[in-house]
Amino acid sequence: MTKKGILYRKCKTKSGVEYKLQLVVPVGLRERVVALAHETLLSGHRGAAKTLSRVQQEFYWPDMHSFVTRYVASCDLCQRNVSKRTVGKARMGKLPLVGRPFSTVFTTLHGMQTRSSDENSVCPSVRPSVCPSVCHTRGL
Repeated sequence: MTKKGILYRKCKTKSGVEYKLQLVVPVGLRERVVALAHETLLSGHRGAAKTLSRVQQEFYWPDMHSFVTRYVASCDLCQRNVSKRTVGKARMGKLPLVGRPFSTVFTTLHGMQTRSSDENSVCPSVRPSVCPSVCHTRGL
């Protein structure tokens, strides 16, 4: 729908009974719209979901969800102030049981002290699958 040469999108509200108009934002102004919804004093860097909700109240463009998500994920202030508790810890895997000592080996990649002739910076090494402190104390 067009009003005074400006393109709007007509969509149903959450109730499903009424309609509202959303301004269709051109590509060049999308970042500015998201910045106003995310970075102003009243919006307060509240995350992707709330920023998207705020933008969707008045505006529309295709693939708005991924645009807002990428914008918020790249926000410098949000990255510096994210709570450390929101980052989950990796689960520990189970170690296999070894029937006989030194019957199983694993590989570990270590950075080399010097570069090889073909300029490789990582060299695989083979160590027995026992605790590194045991290997060290026994001279392995």
